[in-house]
Amino acid sequence: MPPPRDGQFGTDVQALYTDWAAFCRFAAGLNATQATPIDETTLSSPVPTPRQVVAIGLNYRSHAEESGMALPSMPATFTKFPASLSGPFDDVVLPGATVVWEVELVAVIGALADRVSEADAWSHLAGLAVGQDISERTSQFAAGGQFSLGKSYRGFGPIGPWLVTPDKFAEAQSSPLVPVAR
Repeated sequence: MPPPRDGQFGTDVQALYTDWAAFCRFAAGLNATQATPIDETTLSSPVPTPRQVVAIGLNYRSHAEESGMALPSMPATFTKFPASLSGPFDDVVLPGATVVWEVELVAVIGALADRVSEADAWSHLAGLAVGQDISERTSQFAAGGQFSLGKSYRGFGPIGPWLVTPDKFAEAQSSPLVPVAR
C-alpha cells in the first residue's frame, strides 16, 4: 500500500474499501516509476477482514456433475467466516484427510452494494483477485450439506496477493457479472 498522503489513508488495507473511489483517485496520481520494489512473498490478502464473505457453490455444470449433484436452478450460496481468510503465502493447517480445494475468482466489493442491478454491478467492484476455497468435506456434509463450518477453518480462504481493478479488464464494461454456465 502506498504511504499515506497528508493522513488521508492509514496503514489498514481493509479501511481503504470504505472510500474506495477516493483511494482510486489517489492511486491514479502516483508515479509508478518511483515505486519501491517489494518481495511479493511478504504480501497478504488484499481483503484481510471483510464484513462478510458470500460464495457461490456449484456454479458451473461440470463441477455439479463431478460432485454428483444437480445443477441448481438458483445459485447455491454459502458464507465463509471472515476469520477463515488468509494470505496467498500463509500456511494452512489441514484438520483431516478429506480436505479439498478449488481455485476461485474473488470479486471484492468497493462501494456499498444493496439491490444493485446487473447493469450497475461493475461500478461497485473494487476489483478481482484469485483465491482458493478450501473445504473439509466430512464436516461440510455431516450436518446435511451445511457448508459454512467445513469451509471456514482458519486459513481456508487464501486470497491474493493482487487486487486487479475492473478498468484493467477490457471486457468488463460489456460483460454481465453472472455465471456463464447454467
